[in-house]
Amino acid sequence: MDNFVEYLIKEIGLFTEGKRLKVDSIYLGGGTPSILKKTHLEKIFNSLYDKFIISEKCEISAECNPEDIVGRKNKLVDLRDTGINRISLGVQSFIDNELTFLSRQHDSKQAFESVMDTREIFRNYSIDMIYDLPGQEISSIECNLSRIAELNVPHVSAYTLITEKGTLLHKRLLDTGSINEKLSNEKLYSFFNENMKQLGYSHYEISNYSKNGFESLHNLKYWLFEEYVGFGPSSHSFYEKIRWNNFPDIRKYSKSLNSGKLPKENVEILTKQKLEEDYFICTLRSKGVDKVQYRKLFSKDFDDSYSKIIEKLTDLGLGINISGFFSLTEMGYSVADEISLEFIRSIKS
Repeated sequence: MDNFVEYLIKEIGLFTEGKRLKVDSIYLGGGTPSILKKTHLEKIFNSLYDKFIISEKCEISAECNPEDIVGRKNKLVDLRDTGINRISLGVQSFIDNELTFLSRQHDSKQAFESVMDTREIFRNYSIDMIYDLPGQEISSIECNLSRIAELNVPHVSAYTLITEKGTLLHKRLLDTGSINEKLSNEKLYSFFNENMKQLGYSHYEISNYSKNGFESLHNLKYWLFEEYVGFGPSSHSFYEKIRWNNFPDIRKYSKSLNSGKLPKENVEILTKQKLEEDYFICTLRSKGVDKVQYRKLFSKDFDDSYSKIIEKLTDLGLGINISGFFSLTEMGYSVADEISLEFIRSIKS
């Protein structure tokens, strides 16, 4: 971990040579930043504050696994004392057999207690949930929703299960023949949405729900098409109309930094067409197309350019077109990928 932190600081230094950018959100992700010691976190933050101009109201989030913090309030206090003001807990489920299926290292009791411990130290926190598991019944969704309501969680990120080919989970599902044993994704999605709204949550992005004032400012940057820079192995960046990711292999990552080079891989300089395609993929997941922003980026009027698609989507009840924004309805959210593709096909034609 000592070496990892030193390489991370070296990368931050290399990227910021000759510039001092303004920052209003910081996110420590990648799954397990909660295993770092307080001294490690202090070194990272000292580097960030030295190299960037950090806003006084900066949202600073850290992902935590429940098993790393449950019963360890001193760990949460350490996280808070380093400047972190928002926690994202990888709960995934409050049901034991679902956690076992997902190969999580915590059980339902630890999941519940980790939230209880977190909210004693942090006002702003979120939990991750996964649903649409093979053989999952509506009753298990109801159970998880009841826990969310009981804990009064301010923010929930809820994702339907996606199994990637080549992973152990995908192989296990193929071997057991349960890869197709899932209820209709749309049915579960609608059920979850309706119940979250009844609990007082705003559905502000396809997979994100928040109580008033608890939207994730950092995650919104992705969906509002703003720039972000990632440090560390496997991290992704979107800066100055260029996308890239870092080497996922720690050896390649460190070798590149030892040679004085940023550990970039798959660098893509976005053409205006690709930029517009990405714009629809991102913005339609959340608040929608900001027509002023769209004109500034692409030097054309959104309504004029896509009048037929807009008319079709509004007639079908999938979109809402007002003076400043075009956004998707709840029904539109459920088919957002297909709608994005419709805009992309129009760009290419």
